[in-house]
Amino acid sequence: MVNESRWYGGAELFDSHYVSTATSGSIIPMQPFISSDIFASETKLGGILQALWLNSQGWSVSADSNSDKMVPLWVSFRDTSDNNYSSTALCLRGSYQSYSSRSCHRGLQDPSDPSPCPPLQLSYTVCKDNNLLTSWTRYQQQIPYNTSSPDRTALEKPIWSTWAEYKVFINQSAVLDYARRIVLSGYPHSVLEIDDRWSSSYGDFTFDTVKFPDPVAMIRELHSLNFSVMLWVTPFCDLDATVFEEGLQHRYWVLNSTTTAIDQPWKAYPVRWWENNRTGSAVLDVTNPAAMQWFTGRLRRLQLAMGVDGFKLDAGEVVYTPPLTDPHASYFNPLVFRNLTQPLQYTSLYASIANELGGFTEVRAAWHTQRNRNFVRVMDLDSVWGEKDGLGSVIPRVLLLGTLGYRFVLPDMVGGNGYGARGDLLFRGAPPAELYIRWLQCNLLLPMQLSIPPWRYRNDSLYSTVLQTASTVFRARERLLLFYRNAIRDAVFLGEPLARPMWFEAPEDPNSLGVEDQYLVGRWVVVAPVLQLHAVSRSVYLPPGRWVACSRVVKGESEEVETREVKGRNVSMSWKEMTLGKS
Repeated sequence: MVNESRWYGGAELFDSHYVSTATSGSIIPMQPFISSDIFASETKLGGILQALWLNSQGWSVSADSNSDKMVPLWVSFRDTSDNNYSSTALCLRGSYQSYSSRSCHRGLQDPSDPSPCPPLQLSYTVCKDNNLLTSWTRYQQQIPYNTSSPDRTALEKPIWSTWAEYKVFINQSAVLDYARRIVLSGYPHSVLEIDDRWSSSYGDFTFDTVKFPDPVAMIRELHSLNFSVMLWVTPFCDLDATVFEEGLQHRYWVLNSTTTAIDQPWKAYPVRWWENNRTGSAVLDVTNPAAMQWFTGRLRRLQLAMGVDGFKLDAGEVVYTPPLTDPHASYFNPLVFRNLTQPLQYTSLYASIANELGGFTEVRAAWHTQRNRNFVRVMDLDSVWGEKDGLGSVIPRVLLLGTLGYRFVLPDMVGGNGYGARGDLLFRGAPPAELYIRWLQCNLLLPMQLSIPPWRYRNDSLYSTVLQTASTVFRARERLLLFYRNAIRDAVFLGEPLARPMWFEAPEDPNSLGVEDQYLVGRWVVVAPVLQLHAVSRSVYLPPGRWVACSRVVKGESEEVETREVKGRNVSMSWKEMTLGKS
């Protein structure tokens, strides 16, 4: 079952492979099954994960991750470093290590309780179906999907973000100049996301009055330019923020239990994250219903009072929460964490906020929230080639999250985030022009998010090619819009992902099972971009059937033909032919 199969599922990874075998693809060292920041810790599991693994022979393995009796799950794949748990394939085990500080894990009893601990009970299910597609369908039909979607304009037209272009160096003038130039350039648009540092302090959902002297007027103008407006928010709060004391007084932050004695004031548990890795910040206590209502209510007031349309909910990973291993981490209702064995409940509850805020929302951390309507965004991508957080990881991550049941996957910024050396998050770089061109083509029929604009290449020798490619991609999206809308409909009503792996159309064809660098949009369009540096052609897998190039000509091995009958085999295509439609 294991060594001769291809495997799919689990979690987003830094070194991204959609398909893995006993000898190739992903390597996961034995570790707790919790959400982490893979940009900061390359060997950890990502922010979006599910304890589900499918294989090409129709087998599936799912771990019980939502039960009061479960044991904390650890997982590895092709990890040969641990002599006790060495495996060339998938390995699951249960251990309280790295999950809880209590020596005995029956409820919330005192650690000094001498009574014996209950035995470990790792619960998992193994099923056998006819093929990979029937295995996936059986799992997917158990998800009670919400029959709605992100706002249709955000699905169909590009979302523009200030982040990669400006980083934290934003203000009202820069935002408006950016939006006006997008419109004057004739580029399609749906949303403008105002990212990090629009607020006066982290946790204060008020515009910085120096940088944004009249945010209402700014939002009004953005709306007049046909932009909806989203704001970047996190669950963190600076200790000197205006709302910090209010949150502390009402226990809206996770507390430090060493200071909760009657004669001592409460103190927030300091959490270190990428924008405050020194003193730490307070973090929202999602186990407190009143805290959740307070947090969500403040965001709704921004929508009502200022015309904000939605929010980019950043963070939410377990790695950025007070650990259950620390006895001083005091949550309002620790029973939420399933006998202190499931810290992923934090990720799930935080992600659920998006479902309360309308059709313009995205999250980057998720667990058991497939039913919701919001976008899930892959982790920040760097402006590099290859599968290690670069262009080559876009399609594997999108296909993975779709396989885990997430229908609406936002594949992060076209061209990556332009980060600097050694993970410098504030460096305002740009990818090489060739990489940017290929990234545009890769995102042809995916939900599209742009930040670095084509005009950044005005002094580059490939500037005219960048402009031509952008124009071609945007026109092609418009031309193929009917197919894309059909895929959206199937996602809403059938729970099928917008971007699908090749085995969706050919589950019995062995050649379809290893493809991870192209995708189906619905059942009718194959997108197969060139993803290698300096490459001008590629091999394309086509499911059985009659296919026609969307630009009318497929350049074959030795001839040009308008249509070609294929039986699940590879054909060579020129780099300009990015899509094939089924006739």
